[in-house]
Amino acid sequence: PHAWRFRDWVVQSINRDQPFDQFTIEQLAGDLLPEAKTEQLVATGFHRNTLHNSAGGADKEEFRSKAVKDRADTTGGVWLGLTLNCCQCHSHKYDPIAHREYYSFYAFFNNADDASVKVPGGEASILRPARRTTQVHLRGNFLTPGAEVRPQTPAFLPALQPRGELSDRLDLARWIVDPKHPLTARVQVNHFWQHLFGAGLVTTPENFGRNGQRPTHPELLDWLAAEFIDLKWSRKALIRTLVMSATYRQASTHRPELAERDPANTLWARQNRQPLEAEIVRDSALAVSGLLRPELGGPSIQPVLPKGLAVLGELKNERFQEQRGDRHRRGLYILVQRTFQYPMLAAFDAPDGNQPCPRRDRSNTPIQALTLLNDPAFVECSQALGQRLMKVSGDREQRLRQAFSLCLGRAASDAERAVLQELIAELERQKQKEETVWAGVARAVLNLDEFVTRE
Repeated sequence: PHAWRFRDWVVQSINRDQPFDQFTIEQLAGDLLPEAKTEQLVATGFHRNTLHNSAGGADKEEFRSKAVKDRADTTGGVWLGLTLNCCQCHSHKYDPIAHREYYSFYAFFNNADDASVKVPGGEASILRPARRTTQVHLRGNFLTPGAEVRPQTPAFLPALQPRGELSDRLDLARWIVDPKHPLTARVQVNHFWQHLFGAGLVTTPENFGRNGQRPTHPELLDWLAAEFIDLKWSRKALIRTLVMSATYRQASTHRPELAERDPANTLWARQNRQPLEAEIVRDSALAVSGLLRPELGGPSIQPVLPKGLAVLGELKNERFQEQRGDRHRRGLYILVQRTFQYPMLAAFDAPDGNQPCPRRDRSNTPIQALTLLNDPAFVECSQALGQRLMKVSGDREQRLRQAFSLCLGRAASDAERAVLQELIAELERQKQKEETVWAGVARAVLNLDEFVTRE
C-alpha cells in the first residue's frame, strides 16, 4: 500500500537532479548508510518491488528465494546490462559468468528481510542481525543446496574492495558506480540515448554481453560514458548535451536516398519517428483538453473501469472509482496491479510490471485506434476540448486553427481543413448541438497518428 512513496522518491530525485551514483547507492543500500535518513530508507523500497505470494499454502522460502533472484537479476540488467538470470541453473552459455558466481552475486541480496518498520515508506528492507548462509542452488532449485558462497562480483569485472571482512550491498552499490567500472556509465547513457532517439547505440539495452548487439558507434558510447562521469553523474546535464546536439535536432522526414542506404537509420542521418509512451498519450489528451491536474506526488489514482472488469484480476471493481477528481492526474500516478493492467495503458504497450522493462514494445494496432475513439477517458477529453474550442471566437476557421495548434503544434493543411469542414457540415445537417459538433471535431484531431507520435 505504500509503494507510491518509493515512486515519489524517484520523481523527487530526478527533479532535483540527484547525481546518478548517489541515486544508485540509496536504492541498493540506503538502509546501510551511516545514520540513514527516512528518505534513504524509502529509497530501498526498490527491493520491495519484487513479485510476492501471500496465498495460503505458498512456500515462504520458495518465494523469498525467487524475490532475491529477481533483485539480483534486475540489478544486473538495469545497471550492468548483464543477463544474469541465464545463470540461475547453469553457467552462462555466452558470457563469462559461472553458475557459482551468480549465487555469489545473489548473496549480496540474500541477507535482507522484509519487515514492517514505522517509517513513511511502510515496509522496508532491513539487515538481519545474523547473516544468512548462501549456497548454490543446484539446477536453480532452492531445495537442492550446493556449495556455500560468499558475496562477490563476477571475476571478469574489476574486483570489489569490501569495507570489512564480508562484502555487503553498500560495497556492491559503490562498486557499481565506481568511475572505473566498465559497464555502468555505458549502460546508462545508452538508456538516455534510446529514450531520446528511439533506439540505443546498443539496441539490446538489457544485454551488453557477447550475445547482445554491438554498438553502432562505440567511440561515441565511450565518450558519452566518460562525459557522464565528468558531469558528476548529472542526468539533466547529460540530457542537455544530447538534445542540443545537431544529431538530435534533425528532422525525422523520410528521404528515399537515406532509406535505400540506411533503412534502419543506424547512422543517425535523421531523427526517428516513434510512438508516445502509453502514459504520455493519455497525458497529452488531458493537457490539450484543459483537464490535466499537474500536481506531483501522493497515493496512486484508480481510474474508473467498465463494470465487472476488475474481477478479471481478482479485484473488486468498486476499488477503481474516482477519488476526489483524481482521474485527471498524470498517467504516472495510475495504480499498477500486476494481476490486472489498466486497459488503456495495455493497449499502448505499457509494461505489465512483472519483469524489468529496459525497452518497451512498439505496435500500431486497431485496438489503439478504437481506444482513442471509444475509451471513456478520451471521449471525456474530446468533449472538454470541444468546449475549449467553443470559447474561441465564433469564426469556424479560427477554431480549427486553434485545434491544430493545441494538438499538433502546426497549422492545418488545406486538405485537412476541407475534411473537417465537411465533418462539421454533416453533423450540422443531423441537427446536432454545437457542443456535439465541436466534440466530434476534437475527437477527429485527437485520433490523428501525428497526435500519438513523437516526430
